[in-house]
Amino acid sequence: MSDEGNDVPDTITITDDRTGQTVTARLKPELSYDRMVAECFLPDGRDLAAELVRSGLALDWPKLSGGKYRHLEPEDVRRKLWRAEARQRGLLRMDD
Repeated sequence: MSDEGNDVPDTITITDDRTGQTVTARLKPELSYDRMVAECFLPDGRDLAAELVRSGLALDWPKLSGGKYRHLEPEDVRRKLWRAEARQRGLLRMDD
């Protein structure tokens, strides 16, 4: 993000003090609910979101990813994580 007057960096590195593990967040220009959006990468370059989806710990959220991770979802994961699926389709509203 190189807008003049904007001192937010393009990339942020986050390190867990307990484990020493590092994640690099590459900030994207768009916002979601007034929050920054970023793609996060592990030290070896793997996409953290892809790894979470592949392992069944997260679902692809097409509104933000454009469907980039859907093909990585394990079979039947949406049936197991039905609340997230219903929320994505607008069938379930979570109270703030």
